[in-house]
Amino acid sequence: MGLKEDAKTLFQNLLGVEFAKVIDNLPDPQKYPEDFLEGCKFLLEKVIGEEAAEKNIQPLFERYIQKNKR
Repeated sequence: MGLKEDAKTLFQNLLGVEFAKVIDNLPDPQKYPEDFLEGCKFLLEKVIGEEAAEKNIQPLFERYIQKNKR
């Protein structure tokens, strides 16, 4: 799976299939993975709160962003 698919799965598990469609409007995860994840985090913060959003999105940052900075 790629970044977008993993993010979509996260959104589906937390908020349902319909809400997961909102990530289609975020920056291209292939070209701008960090911007894409920041957008995902922002959306999650608005719905589930800052702390829960951070907890849920952090594994994706670790998998897709931090590994690329090594």
